[in-house]
Amino acid sequence: MSFSREKAKEEVSYDEKGQIKEKKVSLDGKLHGEYTSYFGNGQIMTRLSFANGLREGGAVSYYKDGQLREKGTYKKNVFDGEYTSFYDNGQAREQEYYKDGKLDGKYLLYYRSGQIKDEENYRNGKLDGEYRSFFKNGQFREKGFFREDRHEGEYVAYYRNGQLREMANYENGKLKGKFLCYDESGHPIRLKDQENTESSCEEDDNVEDKEKMIDDLLKNLGNFEKKTE
Repeated sequence: MSFSREKAKEEVSYDEKGQIKEKKVSLDGKLHGEYTSYFGNGQIMTRLSFANGLREGGAVSYYKDGQLREKGTYKKNVFDGEYTSFYDNGQAREQEYYKDGKLDGKYLLYYRSGQIKDEENYRNGKLDGEYRSFFKNGQFREKGFFREDRHEGEYVAYYRNGQLREMANYENGKLKGKFLCYDESGHPIRLKDQENTESSCEEDDNVEDKEKMIDDLLKNLGNFEKKTE
């Protein structure tokens, strides 16, 4: 008994204004080959490749003005290798590395200026190694160490003026001793022990964190419909 294999079929869809919306190739009912989606202004939104319904190979996304937004590589439908995202001014926003879909290696998050904001290390999808965070002026914000997603060793945090703000020690993810808190003049203000589940002395403003809040088009393709209708 023999089975016939369909020929690859290219499909193009348009929006209500007649502008191209997406272009895809299917084979045996599955996406196979290059897939491209477009903004309403005709600029490419995403471009990636499929093999038998699975994302495979290089992938990129763009801003509406054509500026590169993300680039990465898929292997059997998950990220593998380097992934980089960019601000709309062309400055790198995130740099990270994947192995079989899990973060593995150094992770870097930047401010729009190019100054490093966060530096972390991962192994098999878990925080593992030194962690450092910086203010926009380059001063340390936090320093610590993780082992398999758990705090290990000394943790310190600072104010923007460089004054020590918090200090603690951890062992196997548990606070060892007191969690020390200081005001901007260096005076102790609070002491917390192992019974306290809070991880910082007080709420810090998150104004600088807003720069991280940009949609990652390539990362959000998890619910992408891999089969054509």
